[in-house]
Amino acid sequence: MTRVALPEYQVMIDWDATNWADTPTFAGDDDISEDVAYIDLSRGKEKEEGNAPASYCQVKLKAGLCEKYSPYKNARMRIWLPVRVRARHSSDTGFPRPVFFGYLSAVRINPNPNRQTVSLYVTDGLDLLARQVLRQDYNTRTSLNPGGAITRIANAAGWPSGRRRIDNSEGSILDYPVTGSY
Repeated sequence: MTRVALPEYQVMIDWDATNWADTPTFAGDDDISEDVAYIDLSRGKEKEEGNAPASYCQVKLKAGLCEKYSPYKNARMRIWLPVRVRARHSSDTGFPRPVFFGYLSAVRINPNPNRQTVSLYVTDGLDLLARQVLRQDYNTRTSLNPGGAITRIANAAGWPSGRRRIDNSEGSILDYPVTGSY
């Protein structure tokens, strides 16, 4: 049996970020990889019915780091900080493979001396976008393709155009195959 080497992860938090829409720097002491015990990722819909939840990344930290990552002890620890997770396999040099980019949405701390744990919950940009309040000017409504409508929503929310890719062509959208029962 051949064993496949697991990737090594790099987790960065832009501690100096003041606006979620700014480009993060990820410099200095932003690398928290040494404090990470494990990472759990979830993307997209698990079933076709219902709403699609935002993607999330849970970063569970090693035991004993409650004070270091507590919002009450560390003034820099706050929600909506940009977080980047990248991976490197044994054959890679550096950290070229992006795994997740999102924003810190919650910090869960269990200070029990027997089970001290810290979990950082990171959500993708769609969750942040869903929390924005947008107003529509009813005098300038026009018919748009889905990509154009998404672009307008992202612009109204302040989402930087350099940090998004939206397919406006509508040509690459595939229809579900027709199914039926006989």
